[in-house]
Amino acid sequence: MLMIDRIRDNARSLGIRLQEDGCAPNFIIAFVEDSQSAMQGLMDSNSGMFLYVQPEERRRLLAPGPVHIYTSVELRTRDGIPISMERTNAGPPVSQQAMAHSRIYTSTRRDIASVFVLYDRDTVRGMSLSQLADYATMRGLAQTEPAGDLTMNSILNLFNPTGPYPDELTDFDRAYLNSVYDWIPNLPAMAKIGNVNRELNRLAAAAERPEE
Repeated sequence: MLMIDRIRDNARSLGIRLQEDGCAPNFIIAFVEDSQSAMQGLMDSNSGMFLYVQPEERRRLLAPGPVHIYTSVELRTRDGIPISMERTNAGPPVSQQAMAHSRIYTSTRRDIASVFVLYDRDTVRGMSLSQLADYATMRGLAQTEPAGDLTMNSILNLFNPTGPYPDELTDFDRAYLNSVYDWIPNLPAMAKIGNVNRELNRLAAAAERPEE
């Protein structure tokens, strides 16, 4: 329950609408013997879920590592209506809606529909549930990737051989997630990411204010 509550609190802080307890889960975390094999098994037993995943993405999903994450993304209209996907390459998805032309936002958006996080049991020994919940939050809610040369202090470093190993989401992580979920969902990604520095400054200023 600790991981569930922490991920829900993280999502709630970003303004993500949550269902009540007892709903059908769409953010699933599993501790398995071999996460790579488990991801392959997920692909084999749920082919429809991976129907539109390109070969390059499949290779990335199955790359060796201590954790394997699949984020299912749905193409939707500006207002959140799902756009039906054709099952042939000859028929691309089509959206028909009335809207003004804009260079600021797009006519469609990509919403995260479900997340699967598979951890190698042996690799995560010694890590706290809070660390693992926050790592799953950062990877699952923003489709981020761990980077060995990441210069910012981030929970994404949790599985890097040389660390650092934060105990929770860092200020950079929170600034990044706040930027991704700020304002309208059909704003281009680069426009959102460009606000990370602004969010970092806001968090720093809030931390400096004395408590009342």
